[in-house]
Amino acid sequence: MKTLQFKLEAIESRIASCPRGVPSRVNALRLRRFLSSSRQLSLASGQAQDLFEVAGGECAKSQGIGEPVNGAVVEKAQVQGYKQPREQEIKLEPAETWESSEYKAWRQDISHYIRVQSRPKWRAKMGASGDALPVRPFDSHKAPPSIEEQEQALLSALRTQDPHAVMQIVLSLAALQKGVPSILGSLSPASFSEVLRCIDPKHFIDRQMELYKTVGTRSMRLLGLSQQVRPEDYNLFSGLFLSQIKDIMDARQRSWPLTLSDHKYMLRCARSIGHAEAAEEIWRSLTKPVHIWRDRVTKTVKRSTLSPDTECYNLYLDVKCWRDITHPDQRQRLRVIPDNLLPRHWDKVPHTLGGHRAGPDRGIKGKVAKVFQQMVTAGIAGNEETFRLLIIAFAREGDMTGVEAILKRVWAIDVPTLMATNNPPPAISYDPGSPFYPSRHFLFTLCHAYGINNNIPVALRLVDHVSRQYSIPVPIDAWEELLEWTFVLAKKKSTTNKRYDRERVPLYTGREIGQLPPQAVSSLWQTMISEPYNVQPTLKMYNFYITNLAYRQRFGEMQKRMEEAREVLKKDVLALSRKNIALNTSMRHQAPRHIIEKQVRDYVLTLLRVGRNRQYVKRWVRLLLSQGTKQLWDSENWLFQTLPDIVRKWSLFLPDKIRYQVLTGELSFNGQVKEEHRRRAIRRAQRGVGTRRLAMDGPLVKELRL
Repeated sequence: MKTLQFKLEAIESRIASCPRGVPSRVNALRLRRFLSSSRQLSLASGQAQDLFEVAGGECAKSQGIGEPVNGAVVEKAQVQGYKQPREQEIKLEPAETWESSEYKAWRQDISHYIRVQSRPKWRAKMGASGDALPVRPFDSHKAPPSIEEQEQALLSALRTQDPHAVMQIVLSLAALQKGVPSILGSLSPASFSEVLRCIDPKHFIDRQMELYKTVGTRSMRLLGLSQQVRPEDYNLFSGLFLSQIKDIMDARQRSWPLTLSDHKYMLRCARSIGHAEAAEEIWRSLTKPVHIWRDRVTKTVKRSTLSPDTECYNLYLDVKCWRDITHPDQRQRLRVIPDNLLPRHWDKVPHTLGGHRAGPDRGIKGKVAKVFQQMVTAGIAGNEETFRLLIIAFAREGDMTGVEAILKRVWAIDVPTLMATNNPPPAISYDPGSPFYPSRHFLFTLCHAYGINNNIPVALRLVDHVSRQYSIPVPIDAWEELLEWTFVLAKKKSTTNKRYDRERVPLYTGREIGQLPPQAVSSLWQTMISEPYNVQPTLKMYNFYITNLAYRQRFGEMQKRMEEAREVLKKDVLALSRKNIALNTSMRHQAPRHIIEKQVRDYVLTLLRVGRNRQYVKRWVRLLLSQGTKQLWDSENWLFQTLPDIVRKWSLFLPDKIRYQVLTGELSFNGQVKEEHRRRAIRRAQRGVGTRRLAMDGPLVKELRL
């Protein structure tokens, strides 16, 4: 077995998961086209080194096609006979395997996992594992697997093109006791880096984290997710993933020092989680003056140095600038007003404001500027992402003058001139391949920076100007950010919850800064869904708009928007049903394990997304009943026609007990939601639809082996 074959397996396994436009995907697609003409199993003889080499050497970066691999250049002739065995993806498990005790234990783990994640009450006790599943390591009662068995297991996992299958094998290899031969210590640095790229954190963290960012504190409690949040400012499943990565790196470091590519991978993990302490530790390890390690063969001590590049600096700065949004308590306090900014200067910052500090010494602006100065001193050029992060750091402390200076110097965007005239000067015309060409993330950055600084008009003007200058369509997350901060600034401020100092003098909180009229949300909504944007709103966007309509007493329009949002919810429910049917079909037809496990993860995540969306609708119904009855208590049309229609149409989203005032007294009755859900569950069980058919006999485990 050759290193070249192993690297090709790893690159090929990343094709399906790499986003379009990423260089690694482009190289992998070229490789797939190049290899499709040859169907032989053997590799032509070449200069590629052995996969499990024992000779030491300087740590090399991850090479690409046609680049040197420890002195050997990968030429076209060397991979002329390579073939990817696709038949393994559709091969069914043998019957004897399905009757084995190992499979029965695996199926029981899967069934218990589904049952736990399907009930908010159980999920609150057990915890949600994100995109992870129970990992069963090698049986400790048997003899440790040989190098050949480890090699075959890892190559088989790579051929499935499933990052979770690769993760399970790598974790099992990392769990081997010290002294047991492991291929994690035998892989060359370039090959190990390719394996790490196959288990990118986006496959384990990003989907779940994006969902968590849209769930409020109360909804997290109702969904059984409130126990997920830990004092360390990251979620339970995120901490689990980080500990697994640490185990893998510790096992690797027994034989090889970590390369620059390995440090980048760890920084990406810390960025996905928002774990600042882990990022600091990784950065200290990366920037050590000298890395000392012992060669395993010659037993000599060797020294090497690592120099961070632009990507390393950007990953490190990303953790500093965006860690607040990963915590449900802290992402609600990003608005730059005295009530939020002044406590960030204190020695002891409140927990809800602990995502970043402010001030000349410990503030986020000073820290990010210091790191950027280190880049300049080291002769490393920044790119568009670097300046995006600088904009966020300056905006966090309200330094919009610094933000405007960055925009003017890098892109020639003069914000005051832009706001003062209808014909502003054009921005710098960068080539699309330039490192300074704006991306869709740049538009989101502008929306966020000016949104948290209470200046929605400037944000709208800037986004429109940049979008037109560089022909960038405004992404949905930028519209969502604009709508959220417009909703916040258009909300009527309470006059009863004033805060006072010790002398009972009202404190200036600054909540009235940037106040917008309540109709601003409707204006932005109409702009967003009309030509030329034609945005399809998400449930989160409907939540902002419908809540705004409720407080404006626009109950007729509110009901229309609720009907539209219900259609969006129905699509999610339909997707959930399809995933459920696909999962049951795979179980009945004995599909490969990695396919079933992927379907289970997709099903559980979709189930959680539907649960979040149902909480949105339930809240709208409560608002409609409470606000409508409060404002229209003397309207006979509302009491005797509209209100009964609402109860009938939205019966599945009513609270357990409904109570409201009528002209002759108070009307109170119990909702039928639980009873209706029970009847539906019985009908599904009778038809064989749902997760109950997957459940095995036996008690529910108290802990999942993760």
